[in-house]
Amino acid sequence: MAEGSAGRIGIWLSGSTCRRIGEWDSGGIGPHDLRWHPASGGLVIANGGLRTDPTDRTKLNTDSMRPNPAFLTDDGVIAEVAAFPGNLHQLSIRHPAIAPDGTVPCALQ
Repeated sequence: MAEGSAGRIGIWLSGSTCRRIGEWDSGGIGPHDLRWHPASGGLVIANGGLRTDPTDRTKLNTDSMRPNPAFLTDDGVIAEVAAFPGNLHQLSIRHPAIAPDGTVPCALQ
C-alpha cells in the first residue's frame, strides 16, 4: 500500500492466479484512469490531483490540488508530467483518450 497521497499503478501478473508483482509511481495524486499510448509505447495516466482522507473520503487539498496527465515509459519511468493553467487547478482530470495523431485529449470535471 502506498504511503501518503502519491498515486500508484499496480502491476499484476494474470493467469490461473492473479498476483501483484510491483507498482509504479503515477506521477501525481489520485490516478483515475490510464491508456496505452501506441506511438510512445507507454502509458498516459490521468491524475485527478485530489487528496482524500482514506477513512471518509473528505477532500483535503481543494485549494492546492494540481491535476495532471502523466506520461510513463513502458517500464514505468515518468517521461513527462503536463500541467494545466492555474485557473484550471480545481478541475480534476478523469479520463484520457488517444487521438489518431497521438494527441491526448482529457475529460475534466
